[in-house]
Amino acid sequence: MWVALVAMLAIPATATADRIGSLSRTLRTSKHHKARIAAAVSLGRVKDRRALRPLVFALRDRNRTVRVIAATALGHLGAHAALAALRRASRDADTLVRKRAMEAIAKIRNRRAIRKNGRRTARRRSLRHRPELFVVVKSTHDDSTGRISKRVRKRRAGKMRRLVLKRLARSPSITLSANRARKLGINPHSIDVSITALSTRNRGRFIEIECKLRVAVSNKRGKMTSVLSGGAKVQVPRHSFKRRYLPQLRLQALENAVKGVHQDLLRHLRHNRS
Repeated sequence: MWVALVAMLAIPATATADRIGSLSRTLRTSKHHKARIAAAVSLGRVKDRRALRPLVFALRDRNRTVRVIAATALGHLGAHAALAALRRASRDADTLVRKRAMEAIAKIRNRRAIRKNGRRTARRRSLRHRPELFVVVKSTHDDSTGRISKRVRKRRAGKMRRLVLKRLARSPSITLSANRARKLGINPHSIDVSITALSTRNRGRFIEIECKLRVAVSNKRGKMTSVLSGGAKVQVPRHSFKRRYLPQLRLQALENAVKGVHQDLLRHLRHNRS
């Protein structure tokens, strides 16, 4: 069993680039910490270089949640110009702020190193990699408990199927093509993926959304050979949580659950390939 913990940036935002000025003013002038938190989250979702200066400013906010969100957002933005401010934030009095600042610094440096080494070279190497596994996504289901309509369950299952296929397609050791697998002599592994739980609960100062998955693996004859399980959690502060955030938070938990179970599945299939 594995667990992924996601920071506050999982909160959805509707901000677009043309609202950056308004959000920046809120960060600088609002006396209400919830308004500043919402503005920092929205700027973190914009992914626009114009959000750099207000997010750097937010690293000095008197509210630690604002500083945490700003540091995380700057890491996602990936701007080298934010490194000096993040280095200062890495000496913040708050432990979580220091941790997020160091993570952001590492992310920016890693991204820069990848660019220097050349993404095209890495992509060509990936394309030349000979796949060793053939995976067929047989079915996806939402079997979580609760009074959920068939339409919602079908939509969740469809979203999970797209996430699983996307994750598998990005792995150079896996092919999803039956023709290519046949030419390479690779036997298929079929998987059935289901959501077994998608819950929301109070955890002290946080609201926690947890997604649990079950993956049934079958061989080329259709016989189930193993079952894997895993999950992921998303936590947000209770004081900044709103019910309208739930759909996006559930999606974030599902995305991270798929990401984690993909790694477990890959290790399992490599160990048991035939």
